[in-house]
Amino acid sequence: MAALEQSAAQWLQPYPNAGTRENLKEFLVSGVLILSIFSFFIQPMKIPPAPPSRRSTQRRPGRHRRPGRRLSGPPRTLCGLVPRH
Repeated sequence: MAALEQSAAQWLQPYPNAGTRENLKEFLVSGVLILSIFSFFIQPMKIPPAPPSRRSTQRRPGRHRRPGRRLSGPPRTLCGLVPRH
């Protein structure tokens, strides 16, 4: 076994900057681990914001509201008929 180690030390050369490569690999692994924990466990438990109040939703056009409709004043009538909403 000693002869094998002596032969390996004579002919095999170590990687240049081996310590830097090992540190970089460890930082990358820890970064991936932190990002995966954050995205799969912490962020899904985040409490969503409260829905907007009714007053603020009346001033914007939404799914069931036409943008050209008047928001204030009496409803438009045609021949005295009140339009359905």
